[in-house]
Amino acid sequence: LPQVAALKEEAIDFSSIHNYVSPAEMLSYFTTALSTNPLVTNKIAKRRFTFVGLMEAASEHTDPNTLKTRKQKKKFPTPYAVKISWEALVLRMVKYVKAHNYDHDETHLIRIFKVLIAHLVKARSREDGSIYEIDEIDDIIERAEKLKHIAHLQNTLDGQEVVEVVLTAIATHVAGIAGNCSDVATELLQELIRFGNTKVQNAALKYMKEIDKDGHVMDFMWVRLQGALDIVRDRMERSAIAFEPMSTFQRSEYGEATQTLELFSLLCEGHNFNMQEWLREQPLRA
Repeated sequence: LPQVAALKEEAIDFSSIHNYVSPAEMLSYFTTALSTNPLVTNKIAKRRFTFVGLMEAASEHTDPNTLKTRKQKKKFPTPYAVKISWEALVLRMVKYVKAHNYDHDETHLIRIFKVLIAHLVKARSREDGSIYEIDEIDDIIERAEKLKHIAHLQNTLDGQEVVEVVLTAIATHVAGIAGNCSDVATELLQELIRFGNTKVQNAALKYMKEIDKDGHVMDFMWVRLQGALDIVRDRMERSAIAFEPMSTFQRSEYGEATQTLELFSLLCEGHNFNMQEWLREQPLRA
């Protein structure tokens, strides 16, 4: 177009200026700041928790016996008197992930994993959507009850084969791509074993020993750590010449490495001796 050509002729090239930052890189800084802004992230999380809460209470909204008034029945119609429950929804999600794990389009798998993540994280969230640490609960009894409730949620999902499909997703999808299926599955695995859930830890160990006999899960972890090591070496060489801020890609690689190391820590939390010994020996790599 003539207008575009005219703009190109009038444009000034700033790329040769010292410390020049391209518009694309500036936009990445803006999106990073936006995605880490607590006011924004808490509002998004609150909406996600509200949505998941409706799914968790599906039986209350669809059971004809609980919808007593005409207004309630009109708001939550149940054609053919079909009652929907959270447990049934999870089983359908697991069945879908099993059937579509190898699809080229990972969008729906990612959505399912994010719903399950929200289901677990919601248990330790505030009304504004922010997340609190268990150590912030001063009352010992209340803290123990909260941990018991979270363990129940984790064990229930494990009983519905969520741990198996999550590890399969990690073992069969590419590592090092932020936001892809295996990346989100890793986050879900963290929530499933958070606070040292021995039952889920043992389920993960059984999968890696008996099903993942070629060691694809451990390969995935190794690729993530190796990517961060390469970034560290490159950054050390560059910093020796002159300081430069970390790029969005570098921050992403560091974040993946941190998450991977935290995952190893959670797998062994609570002094799970069998997991510690297996990770130490790594017989599949012997």
